[in-house]
Amino acid sequence: PTCECLTLAKPFEPLELQPGESFDIVFEMNAATVEMNSFLRYFMILTAEGQKFQAKVGGRIVRPMTVVPSSRILELGLMKNPAEQWSRSFTIQKSPDLEGPLVLGEELQSASHLSAVMVAKGDDTYEVIVTPKGTLPYTRKFSERVRVPILQPEKAGFLDLTITAQVGEAVNFAP
Repeated sequence: PTCECLTLAKPFEPLELQPGESFDIVFEMNAATVEMNSFLRYFMILTAEGQKFQAKVGGRIVRPMTVVPSSRILELGLMKNPAEQWSRSFTIQKSPDLEGPLVLGEELQSASHLSAVMVAKGDDTYEVIVTPKGTLPYTRKFSERVRVPILQPEKAGFLDLTITAQVGEAVNFAP
């Protein structure tokens, strides 16, 4: 295997397969040692004749977390005045299924039109407060991402939150 995160579930003795026969190789993965999101690991099998076969194991590691509201998208709705100052907040809480503490970083990454601030509210609970940096662009499909660093559990990466709105007057269609 290409990392110590992948081990043989049951060791096997050298064997000889006849044409048409098959053999299962079972691996176990320690997901806590792998970065969140997609992963790809390789392993190689050597035959007695010196032939090499390479295989790969892939998937996606997701650590459970509860975001309240339950969606990671915060819809602001229709905002008629692009220059209007506003503030929206939402809570991020640890899922009961997650072992150990949830620790989020305070340095949030936000796009050019939004500011985001993290406030710790208690054990495993955080509040994210989002405000505009200035006038929002006049668009039907405003969308920006706020990236929250996850410090614990280790190797959890980031929690991406999306803020969407329609900025400007409502669109009316007439026949």
